[in-house]
Amino acid sequence: MSKRRVKNEMEKPVTRAELSEEMTTVRTRFDGVDGRFDGVDGRFDGIDRRLDGIDKRIDTLTASIGETIAQAIVTIDQNLARHVRASEERLRVEIRAFEDPYRDLPGRVTRLEDHVGIKR
Repeated sequence: MSKRRVKNEMEKPVTRAELSEEMTTVRTRFDGVDGRFDGVDGRFDGIDRRLDGIDKRIDTLTASIGETIAQAIVTIDQNLARHVRASEERLRVEIRAFEDPYRDLPGRVTRLEDHVGIKR
């Protein structure tokens, strides 16, 4: 409102009927605005429900991914243990193959020392 209009309106006295009519107009406008806000609130409620659904799906996926990773770790651990045991066995076989020709060495050295006459 311009200052002139306010000034002109304020120069006349206001009757109760005019005030009541103006208040009715203001209430009607307020009710309209309030109704529009209720509509906006309703839209936010729908968005909240959708976000809750998304949160639940994310929680489900997170749990599923956690279980999948845990199972993968167990499988990897079992495979690694099996490979370590196989490697250990192969190493034992190789060491045995290297040591076998020398297993009787202490006895041969003792006989040689006896034969030569070396005493310990």
